[in-house]
Amino acid sequence: MDNRLLDKIETIFLVNNLQVMHNGIISSVIRKMRFMEDEWGYNPLLLISDYNIELQRIKIMLKFGMREADQTQFNKSARILNVYDHFQRSYAPDVKEAEYGLNLGEGESASQTDDNIYEIFKDGKHIRTEYFTGLFGRLRLVERISGGKPARRIYYDDCGYISMIQHLDEANPEFHPWESYYTTDKRLCIMAKYTFTPDNPAEKNKLRRLTLFDEEGRAVKECASNAELAACCLDELCADPSKLYLIVDESGVLTSAPLAVKRKNVFRCCIVHNIFLTDAYRLDSRPQSYYAHMCEHRNEFDGIIFLTMTERTDFIKKYPGFDPRKAFVIPHPYAYHVDPVDFELRDHKKAIIIARFDDTKQIPHAVGVFKKVVEEVPDAVLEIYGFGFSSVEEKVDASIKELGLENNVKKMGYTDHPVKKMRGAAAFIMTSVVEGMPMTLVESICNGCPVFAYDINYGPADTILDGSTGFLFYKGDGTSLAAQLVKYFMDIEMQRSMSENCYKDARRFSVLRFLERWRAFMESLYSRRRDVVLKETAGENIAASEV
Repeated sequence: MDNRLLDKIETIFLVNNLQVMHNGIISSVIRKMRFMEDEWGYNPLLLISDYNIELQRIKIMLKFGMREADQTQFNKSARILNVYDHFQRSYAPDVKEAEYGLNLGEGESASQTDDNIYEIFKDGKHIRTEYFTGLFGRLRLVERISGGKPARRIYYDDCGYISMIQHLDEANPEFHPWESYYTTDKRLCIMAKYTFTPDNPAEKNKLRRLTLFDEEGRAVKECASNAELAACCLDELCADPSKLYLIVDESGVLTSAPLAVKRKNVFRCCIVHNIFLTDAYRLDSRPQSYYAHMCEHRNEFDGIIFLTMTERTDFIKKYPGFDPRKAFVIPHPYAYHVDPVDFELRDHKKAIIIARFDDTKQIPHAVGVFKKVVEEVPDAVLEIYGFGFSSVEEKVDASIKELGLENNVKKMGYTDHPVKKMRGAAAFIMTSVVEGMPMTLVESICNGCPVFAYDINYGPADTILDGSTGFLFYKGDGTSLAAQLVKYFMDIEMQRSMSENCYKDARRFSVLRFLERWRAFMESLYSRRRDVVLKETAGENIAASEV
C-alpha cells in the first residue's frame, strides 16, 4: 500500500458492540485490523456504538491472551473507542485511576451475600448493594435502595469514576425512565430517556431519545438512537480537513451513521456479511431487516463490499440503477500457515461435516445421502462435528438409527480443532440450503480437503473450483453427490490430485491477496473523488488525486 495514501487516510470500522466471546463479524474485523497493521504498518480505529461498561476489561482480555488460537486477538497497539467514552472523555490518557473500596458510613454495616457482593444496612434497613469486579476488585455498581426497592444504579468505569446513573421507576423497578452519563470531572454529558410497555417485551426500556450536553451544561443535540449518537461521534472524529476518512459499517444495523456524516473528505461504506435478501433465491423478496436501510439508501454509499461475486451480482440485478463500480468483492482470507499433511495419513474413506445443528444445514438430509454411499462403500465413515438446536440433533439421531448407519455415521460433538479434523479426512460435505460466505469451505480447501457441496447462494461456487478442489451439485441433488463421493472414495489417485490442487489454490485466500483487494477498493474510492480538494496543510493543497 502506498504510504503517501495511508498517511492521509483514516479508516474507521463501525460495530455495535464487542464481547470476549464474539461473533464472526467481530472476528473478521479483528483480523483485518491485525493484517493491516502487520503488513502495512497501518492502524485503523474500531468504533463501538453501544454503551459497554465492561469494555476496558474486554479490550485487555482480547489483547493479552484470549482467543489467540483462532487469531481473533487484537494487536496490543489496536485502537478501540466506544462512542459513549468519546463524549465522556473517559478514554483520555491523563485520566488517573481512582481507588474505591467498601467504605461504610457512620452507623452502617455490611453483609457479604456472594463473591464480591455486599449489602449495606443502617438502622436495620437495607440501603444499598455494592458490586465489585472479580478481576481487579474494583467497585463496579452501587444499587441504592428506597422503601425496600431499587431506586437507582450507579455504574463505575474501570478507573473508578462514576460513568452512568440509571434511575428506576418507583412503581416498576424493571423500568428505567432515564440514564445520566458523566465525564470524569462529574459533568453530565448525555441523558438517555426510555419508554416502557409492560405487555410488549420489545418495548421494555426502549430508547426514545439521547440528549448531548456541552461543557456549560446546555443541551446541544438530540438523537433518536445509538446510530445517531455514533454519527455525532463520527462527525467529530472526521473533523480534520487535512485528512481523508473511510468509514466502514460492519454491523449492518448502523448504516445510517456514516451516511449522516456530510463532510466532503469522508467515504461512506458498508460490508454485507450475511445474505441481504430474506429469500436468497428470489430477487423480488424483501431485504433482511438489518440490511433494509442499506438497500434503501444504496446510492448514497461510496462503496458496498460483498463476500462473494454471486451475491454482488444478485444485488446489482435487484437494483439495476445502482452503480456497479460501487460494488466490491472481498472474501474472507485464511491467515494460517499451512504445511501439507502427508497424504497417506488421511483416512481415505472418511468424510466430515462441521456445522451448527440448524435446519438450514440439512444434516439429516446429508445422513440420507451418505446411506447411498455406504451401500457401495460399506466401510465409508461420516463424522459430524457441531452443536445447536436439540430438535435438529434429535432428527439426526433418528436418521442414523432409521437407516442403520450407527457404524458409519458418528456424531462427534463440538470441536475446538476443526482444521485437525479436515487434515485427517478425505472430503468435506456441505448440504446447506443457504449460506453467506462459509469459512469452513475456505479452511477445508486450504488444508487439502476437497469439498462436496450444493451450488447454493452464497459461497460454494465462489470458493470451490468444480472438479479440481471439490465438486458442486445442483441444490438438493443428493443422488449425484452420493454417486460422485463413491467414485472419489474408490479412486485414491483422484483424492491425491485434488488434495494437491487444494493446497495450490490456498494462495487465492491468502492475507496478501486479501489486502490487495482492500488496496484496490480504497484506490477505487479515491479515483472517483479526484474533484475533492482538501484544505491547505503544511502550506500546500492536497488533492485526492495527488495522494
